[in-house]
Amino acid sequence: AQIIDPGDCDPKHERHVIRAATDIILAPNYLNDEEIQHLIKVSSGKFQPTKIMSAGINGNVSDLKCKSSKMRTSHGAQLQYSQDPMVAQIEQKVATLAGMDINHLERLVMVKYEPGQEYKIHHDGDWRPMTVFIYLTDVADGDDGETFFPNLDIKIRPRKGCAVVWNNTIKSKDRQ
Repeated sequence: AQIIDPGDCDPKHERHVIRAATDIILAPNYLNDEEIQHLIKVSSGKFQPTKIMSAGINGNVSDLKCKSSKMRTSHGAQLQYSQDPMVAQIEQKVATLAGMDINHLERLVMVKYEPGQEYKIHHDGDWRPMTVFIYLTDVADGDDGETFFPNLDIKIRPRKGCAVVWNNTIKSKDRQ
C-alpha cells in the first residue's frame, strides 16, 4: 500500500485532499500541543477495553449492539460533551472540519493502541456518515500503526496533531 505521511504536506496549506472513491482530507497540525495535552489529561485514567458496534448480518440500526470483539483490541475513553471550555472548542473545530452542525457530533473518544493492538478491517456504515481521526502522537517511520484504507490501497501515517476526515457513505448520485 502507498503510505501517505502528513509530515510531507506543504505547511502553507491548511488542508490536503486525497482524491479517491471518497475524498480523504488531511489537516496537518490541526490541533496544537496545548489542545493535545489537554485531551490526554482529561482522558487519563478513563481508558477501558474498546468494543465494537454491530447490527448483525442484516445491518439494521434497530439491531445495533455494543460488544467485545477480537477485531478490536485497543482501549478507549469517551469524553463528556463540552466537559470543559477547551473540549467544547475542540468539538466545534471537529464539527466544522466534518462539515456538520455541532448538534450532530458524537462525543469525542480517545483511543489508545499499544504495540500489537489493532482494529481489523471494518466500516462504520450509515449510522456514522463521517469519521474524523486526530492523531495525538507520531508513529515512527518503519513502525506499524497507520490507518489503512484497503480498497484504496493507501495508509495514513499518524502524525501528532494531524486530522484525517472521510465520508463513510456514498451519496446516491455517486452510486450510479
